Amino acid sequence: RREELQLSIDEKKEEFTSIPSILDEADFQEPDFSPQIEEIKSWWERFYLKENPFPGNKDGLSKIDESLYEQIVVKTQPYQSLLSRIEKDDTSIFDTAYMLVGGFGFGKTTFQDYLSYYLANIDILPIRITCLRSQPDCNGYLDYFSLKLENELRREVTNSERIDKDNPDVLIELCSAVCEKKKGIVIFLDDYHKHRASMEAIYDFLGNLQLLKNQLTRNDCNVGFVASAIPQWQEDLHQHQQMSGFFDSAPIVMPEPTPEFIRDVFNKRIAAYCYDTSPRAIELNFIEQIFKRDKDLSNYRDYLNRILEELENNNMAIVSSPIEIEESQLIQIEEIFKRNSTLWAPMVIPPLIILLKNRTTLLS
Repeated sequence: RREELQLSIDEKKEEFTSIPSILDEADFQEPDFSPQIEEIKSWWERFYLKENPFPGNKDGLSKIDESLYEQIVVKTQPYQSLLSRIEKDDTSIFDTAYMLVGGFGFGKTTFQDYLSYYLANIDILPIRITCLRSQPDCNGYLDYFSLKLENELRREVTNSERIDKDNPDVLIELCSAVCEKKKGIVIFLDDYHKHRASMEAIYDFLGNLQLLKNQLTRNDCNVGFVASAIPQWQEDLHQHQQMSGFFDSAPIVMPEPTPEFIRDVFNKRIAAYCYDTSPRAIELNFIEQIFKRDKDLSNYRDYLNRILEELENNNMAIVSSPIEIEESQLIQIEEIFKRNSTLWAPMVIPPLIILLKNRTTLLS
């Protein structure tokens, strides 16, 4: 019996070795490898990504293709809560104003970018009014806001020149015209919280927007407001009753960063931009060490910058690579070979399985 088995093994080995290999058909040149060139590559090029997954200043999604939004945005509780409310009733975002609360680098702009994208896809017009410079007083902020909003609305209205710019109700008429062809409008106020020396004037300005909001509601214009804010605004609400009248919905509060959240933000970006179906991933224990060790870091952007700094310094120990095949998958592979007697060559396949089980790794 042993002699027959050995004869069968020898026949199979001879059969396999007689199969011509395509590797013998031509001379394949070894690819050039230059340590100097590899050294000057950006970390994302060494990861074989399509492009830099954190372009620009890592502030918001403005430099990210919209087709990737669903893949890269980590939908924390604020996202889930507001999106669920809109899915059940898309009019719930109108006739009200939300304060979007978070410190600097807490993802408020990313939240606005994603929500704008989401609203546009359900036929609601998002308009962003960014405060680029401080104004001397409340009236200065009102005039600047009104002019910017009017210009944005006119872009959406056909023959908008028929609406006189000197008409005191020009914003109402323009909003009405837009709402005739759209479900409604959501106005995002961004970067007002960055003008800290003008905070009292900005509080008065926001309080005065309550008059516009109420007038829009009385004229059956579906318009809502979302304003980025720092935690101080929420604390000061009780001292400014008029502002609290404008912000008449519960504030949207961006959560504190956690190691798990930072890991998910980073890994989702890598997966979205990776050519490979099995992308590298940041190790959670490294992020946990950062949280314990680097007490000066406090927001999302700080932690992401810290990770990118390590990667730029070629610290690959913080990512899980190469890929290891799990035990359960190895068992499945072994069973597939065993069921096919032609494939199962006792002198070849079992040693390979043993090597894999001994945690020999396969590069993706």
